[in-house]
Amino acid sequence: MLSLVVLLGAGSARTSAMDLAALHELPGIYVQTQVGGEIPSGALTAHQLVIRVIKRISPSGIKIYSVKEMREVAGVPIFHVELALHKSSDDAYLYDIDTYLDQQVTLTRMPSYKVQAITWRDGATGLIGAARLDELGAIVDAHVDRFIHDYRAANPNNAKKNLSNE
Repeated sequence: MLSLVVLLGAGSARTSAMDLAALHELPGIYVQTQVGGEIPSGALTAHQLVIRVIKRISPSGIKIYSVKEMREVAGVPIFHVELALHKSSDDAYLYDIDTYLDQQVTLTRMPSYKVQAITWRDGATGLIGAARLDELGAIVDAHVDRFIHDYRAANPNNAKKNLSNE
């Protein structure tokens, strides 16, 4: 039986100053997840994934918005976590994890023009043994942790203030 996890590609190892600037003074986020592809029974569902991500982010000091709150906050910040699985063989799956923040941005030359755009992104593609699919949660956690780290780097005082309010 094949039991492996192979990382084929990952997001950049360093966060750029521009990525951090896009997180500066971010008041909070709405979390949205998607699971797609060839999902075997017992694999992580979108509902389980959103609960996992919210539980991971909540203690960090980053405010999590409801759908209603997200629509009312400036910038409409949405943190996406997407997981896709594709069967490679009887005992292995290709996976793609994409974590990104999109928020409303405006064009400098035309401030009335607003559009949702990705302002922060991380992810990985790899091969995982069918017997180890339960480890995908930990791989997702690592990318969510990267977002938390970058948010805290961009908002050191805000993260501390949010933690003390809870």
